[in-house]
Amino acid sequence: MTIIVHDSISKAIDSLPFILFQTICMFGCLLLYFKMLRTTTNPKRRRFIYWGLGILSGIALTLLTEKLFYWANLFIMH
Repeated sequence: MTIIVHDSISKAIDSLPFILFQTICMFGCLLLYFKMLRTTTNPKRRRFIYWGLGILSGIALTLLTEKLFYWANLFIMH
């Protein structure tokens, strides 16, 4: 039992840099999104920014959420 818990905790700690990187990417996408939308007046470019950065931040958020749920489940179950 102790070995399983130790392995689970070490796996969670090993994935921590990945989680931090995804968090930074997600917030970076959102900041860039709002900054570009505020400064762009061209409607075609606005649409591209809306969809492009929206999809990128959605992918980052999906991956981040999956890791965070895995991490939370790890500590709840053990």
